Amino acid sequence: MAVLPLKQLVTIIREGETDEWGNGDAPIEFVKKCRIDEGAKIVASAQTADEVTSSASILFDKLLEIRLTDVIIYVDDNGISRTYRPIAVNVIRGLNGKAMLTEVNV
Repeated sequence: MAVLPLKQLVTIIREGETDEWGNGDAPIEFVKKCRIDEGAKIVASAQTADEVTSSASILFDKLLEIRLTDVIIYVDDNGISRTYRPIAVNVIRGLNGKAMLTEVNV
């Protein structure tokens, strides 16, 4: 059970791996429950270590493998589809050291 209510759904699209001959697999697509808090805030980019503006923060239950190359698609309550790319991924741990939430800034 999650610490926070996870009422939204996002679709995560991950590029397929390439084999030794350079042929790419089909993209992997999966749906996860999450909580999205939209709003601008300044975060440090995981790729360049510069400060960039994040437009939303997405919280997932426990430890989730999110890559910076993934594409996150969210359809809001008004039916508007938004496409995001992760800027930074943070793991929020409890006092016992276990991962409680995964925060993705997009």
